[in-house]
Amino acid sequence: MAWLNPSPPPLLPIREAQLDAFTEAAIDGWITGALPVLRESFANHFTVYGDEAVRALVRLALRKGEAHGFVDGREAYQLAVLMLMFGSHFDRDPWLPWARPLLDAHSIAALVECGIDEFEALAGEDRRHVNRALVVIARELPQLVARPVASDVDAIAELLGELWPTRAAAIGERELVRLVECSYVTARAWGWPGDRGAIAHAIAVVMLGAGFDEDPLHAWVSPARGSVGAFVDAAQNLARKWIARTHVPG
Repeated sequence: MAWLNPSPPPLLPIREAQLDAFTEAAIDGWITGALPVLRESFANHFTVYGDEAVRALVRLALRKGEAHGFVDGREAYQLAVLMLMFGSHFDRDPWLPWARPLLDAHSIAALVECGIDEFEALAGEDRRHVNRALVVIARELPQLVARPVASDVDAIAELLGELWPTRAAAIGERELVRLVECSYVTARAWGWPGDRGAIAHAIAVVMLGAGFDEDPLHAWVSPARGSVGAFVDAAQNLARKWIARTHVPG
C-alpha cells in the first residue's frame, strides 16, 4: 500500500510502562514522535478528528498492545495503524473476524498484512467504495433512517448492502442480520426505540466499526446520543468533512 508508512518511531518497551511520572513522560514523548509518522499516511484523520483525538488513539494502542501481549512500541504503532483503518476497537469487532485469530497468535506482521489487504478490498481503488458510501450518508442519511422497514432485519441488512456493498459482502448475509439485531438492542438501550435508531446505529457500525461510541476519534457520539436526529446530523457532518478532505464530489 503506497500511502502507508510502516516505519514507527524508536521502540518503547510497553511492559516497562508503569504509572509514574518518568514513564508517563517517556510514553508522551514516544506518542509525540509517533504522530508525525502517522500523519504522513493518515493526514486526513488529523484534519477531520484533530491531533488530540489521534494522540488519544495512539495511547490506547499502547494499552491494547500490552493487553494483547505485544512488548514494544513498534507493535503498538502497527496496532494504531489498524485502528485508524478499521476503528479503535477492531480487535473486538465481531464483524472483522480475521483480526482476532491473528491477535491471539501474536502475529503482528500477518495481522498488518491481512488488514491492508482487507482495507484495500473494502475501500476499493482510490477509496471509491467508501467514498460512495460517504456521499450517500452526507446527502441521504435522514431518508435512510426513515425508510419504512417495519422492523424487518433483512430489509435493513439489504439497506446496508446498498450503502457499502464490499463491506456488506465481507460481513456476510447471516452476520449482517446479526449486526442489525445487535443494533436494535443497543438503540433501545440508548433510548432510541423503533426502526430509525436501529438503522442509524447499524450504519455507524458498518462505517466506523463496532465500539465506535467508545472510540477516541468519535467524541462527537456522546453528546449526539440524546436523539436519533442529533446523531444523524452529527454523522452527516462527519461524512461531509471526509468528503471535503478527499475531494469527492458531494
